Amino acid sequence: EAAGARHAENQTVFHDMPLDGRTVRLAITSVSLGDGSAGGLLVAANEIGRQREQMIGSFGTFAVASVATLLLAGAVGFAVTGRLFVPIRRLRQATGSITFGNLSTRVLVPSGDDDVSQLANDFNRMLDRLETGIADQRQFVDDASHELRTPLTIIGGHLQLLQAEDPKDVSETQVLLLEELDRMQSLVD
Repeated sequence: EAAGARHAENQTVFHDMPLDGRTVRLAITSVSLGDGSAGGLLVAANEIGRQREQMIGSFGTFAVASVATLLLAGAVGFAVTGRLFVPIRRLRQATGSITFGNLSTRVLVPSGDDDVSQLANDFNRMLDRLETGIADQRQFVDDASHELRTPLTIIGGHLQLLQAEDPKDVSETQVLLLEELDRMQSLVD
């Protein structure tokens, strides 16, 4: 009766209905035998309640497996990226510990031929150049200081020994002092 009420000519109609405490899906379609006799209805029933439960169970299993896979992939990714960034962390710590007075710190170069290893090598070479440059600068300042002290000492000594009453001594001291001043000027230049 329910099938006849739901029937539509030349179409297949689907209808869900309860039957003996279970949900079934009916597929209702018209059929004819082709000999001119009266047609009929073909009704096929399928219990969809159990299929729905199985499908929901499958979705639950898939969801749990997906979440577990994502968590595992996240943990592995975190561990791998943590290990990948160790050389960069070391480089950052080394740059933070370097001061103008202490350029002896060097970065531990990881094994391999990747960009991080190349960066660590380049950083260490840069520190070598800076250390050499600062040592050269200090040597230059020491040398210049020494070279400027000599004429100043000579000038100071002659001025202390200068006898202002003796014109010859004043004249000789003046010539000597002017020579030392010229020497200092050439050093400065």
